[in-house]
Amino acid sequence: PRVLLIDEFHFSRNSKYKILMNFENNLIIDIVESRTHDIMSDYLFKIDLEERKKVEYICTDMSFILKIYFPNSTLLVDHFHVTRLINDQLNHTRKRIMCKYAKNKKSREYRLLKHRYKILLKSKNSIDNETFKYDKIMECHVTENMILETLLSFDDELRQAYNAKEEYLIFDQVSKIILIKERNSMQ
Repeated sequence: PRVLLIDEFHFSRNSKYKILMNFENNLIIDIVESRTHDIMSDYLFKIDLEERKKVEYICTDMSFILKIYFPNSTLLVDHFHVTRLINDQLNHTRKRIMCKYAKNKKSREYRLLKHRYKILLKSKNSIDNETFKYDKIMECHVTENMILETLLSFDDELRQAYNAKEEYLIFDQVSKIILIKERNSMQ
């Protein structure tokens, strides 16, 4: 295909597969049992080089090694995987900052970072700014936005990581809107 989608999926805990799909017509090309890089490598090298050269785009996870097999292709990283990577990095930053407060595990900072971290992973657009609920850690009625701002006040690095995540989500949303408009104008 001109645009190849390669993604991983699991039937069970112990079985890991790669699905190869023609992205333009949504037809599955093949399903490869791929527990290891070797299996996938053997499979891809069995495809004639001239066929592999016809692939212009590969949409995949973060497997940059695929460029070796498809020399004329442009690698497109699936936005789901980028979002997951950004959230993982934000969470890693949160844990590192939480360790600074670990000497006093009863401190408000430590308990909020440990138990209210999911608010950091939510999109800013999804944060409730109006509903007040009693929070045991804050010991008062607060909105989700108030908890978020308290979390972000603990460390500038955490605020920067959160803002980077939000900037990517805005970029991703704008890109989707542009893509939809382009598709509609072609029809």
